Amino acid sequence: MRNEEILTLSLLYTRNREAVEGATRFQKLVFLAQKEGKFADVFEFEPYKYGPYSSGLDATVRGLEARGLVKTETERNTYGKERTIYRLTTDGIARIREEIREKDLDEVLDAAEGIKADYNDWGTERLLKYVYNKYEEYTTATELDLDRLFDPDASIFEETVARSSDSSNFRPYIEEYEVSRNTDGTWTARDPVQEFTALGESQKDAINKLGEVIATAHGDAGESVTDKSLKEWGIDPDEVNETNSGTLPDFMT
Repeated sequence: MRNEEILTLSLLYTRNREAVEGATRFQKLVFLAQKEGKFADVFEFEPYKYGPYSSGLDATVRGLEARGLVKTETERNTYGKERTIYRLTTDGIARIREEIREKDLDEVLDAAEGIKADYNDWGTERLLKYVYNKYEEYTTATELDLDRLFDPDASIFEETVARSSDSSNFRPYIEEYEVSRNTDGTWTARDPVQEFTALGESQKDAINKLGEVIATAHGDAGESVTDKSLKEWGIDPDEVNETNSGTLPDFMT
């Protein structure tokens, strides 16, 4: 098996076969593994529309998929855009384990484990900001709006949507957000940086309510927290401890 294939499979094998979500993320993780880990420089990266990009890595992933060692699934992300989820197949797991038995891959696996532990949980925008800041030489062909990328109140991926005036004012309080659909059809929005969550009837509703929760925690919402508000945000009022006037409840500290 070629080194390019071993490195690609190793990245997907580590952290308990954790998936990599998004082609841009996959490219950046391998790029960082070569720059900051102990991956051999087997892939050549060049400036592209989302920063460093390797056509060789793209071709390697497609080849592994064609051989049934990697599987990809397509889903829509928070912003309604399609993204690809990369995972190992059963055959892929067996093949990389065979390579591990036959070759000394400890440094490769350690590098893959470290890079995924450091960066795979980051939001895409946070990851791009890091790469764009540290490796400016790979951003010369970008199609991203850099002013918007480094604007803490903006999202480079968010589509313009109609927002209600009473809730959109709280969106800038969100640093990053992830959205997931619940089994009952509702949506949960989470800011992984500030560690707040909120529940909504739609993606937009959940995100807007997340902004309200964070604004309230900052003391900027201008209204006291009521049981009705807590229920709207998916929080059981009975589970919130009583507090003195002017003190935030436990879930907001």
